[in-house]
Amino acid sequence: DMHIQIWKYSFQIADLLLAICTLIESLFLEFYNDEFKQNPEKIVTAISAINSKWKLDEKTVRIICKSMYFTDVNIFGGEFSPMGYKSHDNNDFYSAYCAIKHNRINALHKANVNVLVRALAALFILNIYYSFETVEIDSISEFDFSLSSNVFMVKYSLNSISPQSVLCVEEDPDYLKKVDEYADGVPDLMSGDFLKYTDEVREPRRFTVCLNKGETDEGTQ
Repeated sequence: DMHIQIWKYSFQIADLLLAICTLIESLFLEFYNDEFKQNPEKIVTAISAINSKWKLDEKTVRIICKSMYFTDVNIFGGEFSPMGYKSHDNNDFYSAYCAIKHNRINALHKANVNVLVRALAALFILNIYYSFETVEIDSISEFDFSLSSNVFMVKYSLNSISPQSVLCVEEDPDYLKKVDEYADGVPDLMSGDFLKYTDEVREPRRFTVCLNKGETDEGTQ
C-alpha cells in the first residue's frame, strides 16, 4: 500500500532531508540578497519574504519517474505543490528538517518518504528559479519541461499567468502579423518576379519561455 509506504522513515532519509534542506536554505538566502540587497535576520525571514513575493507555495510539479508510482492522486499521483503546506502539518518538510536537525533520535519518525519527496521537489523548483534563463523556441513540443530531471516536471502556463505554473510560455504577439506581412510580400508563383525573389525576412520567434515569479507585468493578461 503506497499510502502506508510514504510514511516509512529511516536514518538514510534523515541524512538526505538534512542535505536537501541545507541547499534549500542557501538558495533562499541567495534569492533574498538579490531581491532586497541585504541579509535577512533569520532564514525564516528569507523564506517567508521570497515565498510571498513569488508565490512559491502555489507552484506545482508532477512526478514523471516510472519507478515512483503513486496511486493516491491527493498526494503524489498528480500535480502537487511541495511548498504549499500548513505549518507543522504532515507535508511540512521544513519543520521536519528543523526537528531532525535539533533532535535526530526523537524526531526520526518525521524523516519519511512523504517529506523527502516534497523537499526534493521544492529543491527542483528553487534550482530552476536560480539558474533558468529565458529561452526562445519555435514549438512548445521542443521544450523539455522536466529540465533534464528524471523525477519531476514543472507546470507551465501559455499566454497567461497561472499561479500554479513555474514557467510561462508566451507567444510572440507580432508573429501572425509578421507572417501575414511576409506572405503579402511574396510575388505570385506564376509571375516572373518570383524567380528573382529572395527571402530576406527573418522568421520571427514563435514562443518565449520565462520564469513565473508570481508578479504580473503591466498589461499582461
